[in-house]
Amino acid sequence: PILAMALLLGSLALFREAGGMDPLRQKSILLTGFFEERVLALENPNLTILTPADPLRRGAQLSIRVADNSEAVFRSLLDLGMIVDYRRPDVIRAAPVPLYNRFRDVAEFCSALGDRAGSRL
Repeated sequence: PILAMALLLGSLALFREAGGMDPLRQKSILLTGFFEERVLALENPNLTILTPADPLRRGAQLSIRVADNSEAVFRSLLDLGMIVDYRRPDVIRAAPVPLYNRFRDVAEFCSALGDRAGSRL
């Protein structure tokens, strides 16, 4: 269908402008690694990263078990306009997308997560 093709062409132009998949994958690895470092820096025993630490075994997301009030933490992140996913009973998933997320976005997310889960950077 022509409308679907127009959308596809627009997205391909964005990927080309970003330099292609190799630079995006490299940024993805760096962003997700930074995300992992910032969550660990919270030193919050209520937060546990479930996603493998090896970049080759994970995509561009972290699944984080929130041991206390996970659904309230999830909803408060949504209220801040942060796009996250919730998996019952206690897992919040977040994915820094290399095409449009910055390291500052990840730092702000981690700060908000820490505040809502009872820890601070």
